[in-house]
Amino acid sequence: MNKHTLLTLIFITLLSFTMQSHANSWKQDRIREGNSEIKIDYRISKLKENNDKQTKIEYELNSIQPISVEQCEALLLDIKSHRVFTDDKESKLIKTIDQDNFLIYYFTDTPWPMKNVDAVLSMSREKDEAGIHFYLKATPDLHPLQKVKRTKQYNSEYHCLYIDDNKSHIRISFNSIPAIKIPKWMLNA
Repeated sequence: MNKHTLLTLIFITLLSFTMQSHANSWKQDRIREGNSEIKIDYRISKLKENNDKQTKIEYELNSIQPISVEQCEALLLDIKSHRVFTDDKESKLIKTIDQDNFLIYYFTDTPWPMKNVDAVLSMSREKDEAGIHFYLKATPDLHPLQKVKRTKQYNSEYHCLYIDDNKSHIRISFNSIPAIKIPKWMLNA
């Protein structure tokens, strides 16, 4: 299984599990794929802020995968490939700030009747003896708004931790408040 297929499987699985529950309590699932196991903790919470009801999506994924830390790093630095595993229509680099900091853009073509969504994110990279770490945070005001809804809260961390030359512990955490209201029928699907 190639690295794009592997990460695509992980994220599609996450999305499907995330959409199945809308309770405030954390749920856990495990998925076996060949010799790999993916553990996912997730929840969808309903929030009310200034009389506005919002949905918060959170998950944490842990898995041991047959991918090196260097391969994981190369994949995450290939911003155009993010769309494959985030299920966005477009992912692109807006600006390289320095060798470890980037401004990136995701565009999501959502199904009717919802409006399309985008996200402008600061992505930073850190290396240490444990592995490589990427941090993505919404920076909605750093790129012109187009005719879409902009995601204002988006935080994600990707940790590729060294086990050996051909195996890594991948830990991904994510929390976001979508820029659009997700219909109940989609949450229950």
